[in-house]
Amino acid sequence: YLQVVLGVSLGVTIFYQWFGVDFWLVSGPVLPILATAMSILLAVRLWAGWNRADEAAHIYGDLAAASRDLARQATTLPIARKKTDIDATSALRTEIVRRHIAWLHAVRCAVRGEDAAKDDSVAQFISEAEREGLANTTSAAAALIHLQGEQIANATAIGWLDASGATAMEGTLSRLTQLHARAARISGLPMSSALSGLTGPLTWVWGIVLPLATVLSLGWMTAFWCLGLAMVFRTMEQSAGL
Repeated sequence: YLQVVLGVSLGVTIFYQWFGVDFWLVSGPVLPILATAMSILLAVRLWAGWNRADEAAHIYGDLAAASRDLARQATTLPIARKKTDIDATSALRTEIVRRHIAWLHAVRCAVRGEDAAKDDSVAQFISEAEREGLANTTSAAAALIHLQGEQIANATAIGWLDASGATAMEGTLSRLTQLHARAARISGLPMSSALSGLTGPLTWVWGIVLPLATVLSLGWMTAFWCLGLAMVFRTMEQSAGL
């Protein structure tokens, strides 16, 4: 892409400086206006992409922190009150942690538009009965969070969790639910979906139109300015994952 921009810029500059081809007389104000409009569209698209990438990074960090909290709470807060409950309490801790791993994979599937009920990464961490239940839900991630809440409530009723422990774990589940909602929101940003297919072609057309629109005022500096701007847009586009 950068080689094409440089080649077009040099060709336009040579034709204008040496052969006197006046692109302004041929196109009038059309090319500058077109280049300006394309620059605005690209800037808006890249801004939306950067915002999306920045929020996704924050969500990832918050998910990691909340996941560690839930794993710590699940392995330390439930306490067997009787010796006969030790094995059951240990199984409860394991189930909560494994179900949470399944929940993380379910969120991934939801963001990517995949069916979590058919995903092997989800299935391997939950029981057969839970897998069958996911097939009848519209949101596997929400169903798994609901199962976590039910198990916490049952453990509290039995006496394995006290009120403060149950409140802490419910608070963590609420944080995870909010993070799921934020992830679902950025996966379907209107601006991202509306211009996602145009970014690549628009960048190419912009890189070709820009030297035609600026050679009259920049002269021999056209190639340097256009190449520099193209490098900036290209780097931002790749960094934002567009």
